[in-house]
Amino acid sequence: MSQNPGDLSIRAIFAPNHPGVDDVQSKSSVGAGYVAGLIEVAASAGVARESLLRAAGLLDIESANTQARWPMADVIALFEAAVALTGREDLGLAFARRVRPGTFNVLGYALMTCRTLGEAIEVAQHFRRLVFDIGYSEMRFEINDQEARLGWHVVSQDLPYCRSLAESLIASWTHFGRWMAGVELGLKEVLFLHPAPSDIRPYAAFFACPVRFDAGENTLVFARALLDMPLMQADETLHLA
Repeated sequence: MSQNPGDLSIRAIFAPNHPGVDDVQSKSSVGAGYVAGLIEVAASAGVARESLLRAAGLLDIESANTQARWPMADVIALFEAAVALTGREDLGLAFARRVRPGTFNVLGYALMTCRTLGEAIEVAQHFRRLVFDIGYSEMRFEINDQEARLGWHVVSQDLPYCRSLAESLIASWTHFGRWMAGVELGLKEVLFLHPAPSDIRPYAAFFACPVRFDAGENTLVFARALLDMPLMQADETLHLA
């Protein structure tokens, strides 16, 4: 697998003088682009932004309008409120279908400079805190002779696990990866830590592979050969369909 996260083409996006890795807040927080995606999904289901914020216990709506980053606790509350108000157990899948480069802040555009899927995963590991600050969760990437595993794990003892947030991330990685590659990725299986929802059919349709719940982890499992898949060139102004 390529070892190019240090390429100048990548580094130039973050330095010098870019509010990147070293300037990101130290406490656990999430970039505004990710939160905007959730608010958009809720709005499409008929839940107004103000209603969502109030249901999540975030009463300072005027301040929320200008936040560049959101505390992780508030993001978890927003996801839980969105599920409750929309009645959609598969909210994370709906979120993923609306993912665009800006959802991941500047990291999304950095990923679009990568030549292969493997290189994009390496870049995401190095710069993921531009979207999710370290402290609440971590990305884990493992490779053996035949397969690769890309997982998201909550490590915080202070904030709760949120199933819809976990599903939004795993599904978003899948959708964005498909878009960058321009083809289906042919996953072997998808694992989720939490119990199965009442209807698992939307998950099987979205991931197009076996999906296991109560699996002890949140992980995408796929053939190692996919890491060498070339990524198509994409204009950063394009939105995902």
